[in-house]
Amino acid sequence: MDSMDGLYGSASNLLTQLGDEFYQNEYALSYFHHVDFSRFGSLAGSGGNVGNAAQILGDQLEVNNQEVEYILYGFHNPTGNLASAYGEIFAMRLAIRTMEGLVKNSSKGNPLVVLAAALLYGVEKAIEDMIMLAQKGDVPLSDFLKFRMTYKDHLRLFLMLHSNNERKMSRMFALIRLNTDVNPAERQTYATGEVKNGMRLWFLPGVMKMLGTASKEGESIKGSVYYVTKTAHFSY
Repeated sequence: MDSMDGLYGSASNLLTQLGDEFYQNEYALSYFHHVDFSRFGSLAGSGGNVGNAAQILGDQLEVNNQEVEYILYGFHNPTGNLASAYGEIFAMRLAIRTMEGLVKNSSKGNPLVVLAAALLYGVEKAIEDMIMLAQKGDVPLSDFLKFRMTYKDHLRLFLMLHSNNERKMSRMFALIRLNTDVNPAERQTYATGEVKNGMRLWFLPGVMKMLGTASKEGESIKGSVYYVTKTAHFSY
């Protein structure tokens, strides 16, 4: 029983930590901007219009257009954050597609031939996935799992994989200060909550009051009902 208590305690702590992690990640994805990856799909249709392509790239390299990428990777230059996100998505797609290639080419017999065919398949399909993600906005997770993932879904996954709450929170505060000109360290946040419960007494309410049972702060007796009021305060 002691071992099971320890196991369930560890599981509870893990779920609590994951809950905080999910909340922080969803807060970042909901309140901060990320790169509009679909804009890169229009680069292929820009033809020889270098000015149009440069404008699209310039817009996406603005800090306010890649805040989530900065929270995730923390580079102090926009190209570093964008390149990291692009590279990690490509690496993920390459790994998934290479595994598919191993399955689809397993009948070729020679292990080296199977590996070479799988790598070729993986590179080809990963490039197709990056183009599809830019043009259509989402890609299937794999040929065997048709669940479609958007660019935002990839960022959500990477936020979980690169778990470092202190750094993520620090970068969120930095962006809040950049966008609002308010230093979060100089602003206090305070919350308070109050709960009042009543319990009907069955006998001798006067005697209980005389004995001082209801003499503590937040406790009182009205008629035959005993009231307890609890107040909680939190600030940071």
